[in-house]
Amino acid sequence: MPAPRLRGQNLERRRVAPAHLAPRVGENLARPPVPLRSHRAEPAEPARFAEATELERMRAITAAAGVDAAIGLFMTSVLTSIPPEESSCPRITRSGDTTTATGGCTDDNGDMIRGRIVARNVPGFLGGDHDPSRPSEITFEDFRMDDTSDEDEDFAFDGSLTLSPQGAMTADLRVTMAGVEVASDATWRSGAAGRTTADAGSTIELTGVGRAEIRGSWNMSSDAPAGALELHGADVLRANFDAISNDCVPLTIDGAPAGELCNTDEASSGDGG
Repeated sequence: MPAPRLRGQNLERRRVAPAHLAPRVGENLARPPVPLRSHRAEPAEPARFAEATELERMRAITAAAGVDAAIGLFMTSVLTSIPPEESSCPRITRSGDTTTATGGCTDDNGDMIRGRIVARNVPGFLGGDHDPSRPSEITFEDFRMDDTSDEDEDFAFDGSLTLSPQGAMTADLRVTMAGVEVASDATWRSGAAGRTTADAGSTIELTGVGRAEIRGSWNMSSDAPAGALELHGADVLRANFDAISNDCVPLTIDGAPAGELCNTDEASSGDGG
């Protein structure tokens, strides 16, 4: 799944090329893991998006829209579809409604997988037994991949995800992709006209940039993009999906143009439904 791309300002400040955001399930992790910070540490200072790189703004918007959480859910559902006897790296085990994917190995592509995923009552991507009246719960224990290909698609997930029977998705999750670490402490719900909203007090935190509250109502689908997503920190980063043009969403910071977020049709809205 190609990452959304940003065009516009601060090209000279871009520290990491956007590459691809989606993890390639089944192609391993490795490189010595960098310890992830506690999700419940003291809140960071309000984010200053005017001082952020284009890549950091892209990661902020996509994580705030629930894309990091949706990728984690999709990755887990694929892994839970693998019969344990057919697994190699990561190694899959199953006990009742709990599936565990364990790394510490190198896959057939030479990528290293570390850490563990524990999934409870999570339906497999291809279907399978689960109780729809109970929540689906996922715990990522510093699950990461070191991609040895030219694309360099390293990623790391640490924290938890819960999908309620009603479709709301709650994350206490720290994700590193494209070299940028973002922590999400949020609940997303699908509302009217397919738009996604985040519960009051939902936030994201970018390492080195700061913390911002998620506000707005949006639909990232290329079929019917609509609404706007705002991140309120020391300034306000806004993605206006009503004004999408040529698959690019205009961004503003406190009302001033701040580039574009492109290829949003490749990303999930993360509404959990």
